[in-house]
Amino acid sequence: MTKPKKTNNIVSIPREILIDILLLLNSKSLSNLSKTCKFFYEFCKLDSFWLKFCKEFGIDKLGNYPNFLTMYTGILYKYGWLIGYWAGNKPINGSLLIIEFDPYKSSIIAWRITATSFDKHNESVLWKQQDDDDEYGNEQTGFISEEEEIDNTDTDEVDTTIFGQESTIENQNCFLFEDEKYFKFWTLNDRQKEKKKFDGIWVGDYGSHGIEFILFREDDISGYLIATKITGDINVPRGEISWRCNLKDQVRICDEKEWNGKVSYRAKTKVAFEGFRNPDEIDSEVIVITYDKLVVYWYDLSEMATFVRVS
Repeated sequence: MTKPKKTNNIVSIPREILIDILLLLNSKSLSNLSKTCKFFYEFCKLDSFWLKFCKEFGIDKLGNYPNFLTMYTGILYKYGWLIGYWAGNKPINGSLLIIEFDPYKSSIIAWRITATSFDKHNESVLWKQQDDDDEYGNEQTGFISEEEEIDNTDTDEVDTTIFGQESTIENQNCFLFEDEKYFKFWTLNDRQKEKKKFDGIWVGDYGSHGIEFILFREDDISGYLIATKITGDINVPRGEISWRCNLKDQVRICDEKEWNGKVSYRAKTKVAFEGFRNPDEIDSEVIVITYDKLVVYWYDLSEMATFVRVS
């Protein structure tokens, strides 16, 4: 009498190994797997899977949610791509939006930010999206139903309603709202993963032009610290590089009283006439006070500007 062949069943895989395998799946694949049988429907509810997806949006606090599965399927899957920092294309000046998720209010909220001084930023709420408060599906529908899926990866314009307002989404990095187009340039995840000393959003004092928001990025190849205007002015508008500093080219050790012992680096600063006419780069230096504060000195203009990181 021949013995029946032993069959290997995926559900017999040790739990720890199965978790490691499923952690490699994206949310849609995990949801599809949950439709296959009762075992995987229950197993895929494990919150460590859904915490991983929430962390992709910089979220690791439950707030008022019972679990990360409910949080992700209720709001982050559909609207999480909005979370981050968005630069508006308003002519010359531009604008800055910060879109955040509040797990304690079950809402995604958009704030328009304006800077009036280094330590004071005015915030005004533009919109608010409440959690749909849906159940997270069943064995037939999975956790993410097909009709809920939002595909904004194409460049074709799609009409949709966001936060109760008619908007046009071109892709997940661009949308139109109130006649202004917004582009995502920084995320909460980027902020949490900052490894370079200066990367992030800063504010700078541009004299009579006022306080402007600047994005600092260190270039791995050139070694330059590049400051790009998020908001701008009539001379150098938003989207233009304000200055760039060679962090490999030290100019001097400062002996001025207020900067004694601080290091300065060679830099080039963008200047232009009104309307961004005849733009040019002039020699300047960047004095590093701390990793959260620095000063730019324009030689030819005999002017200085202070820059401070936005917390």
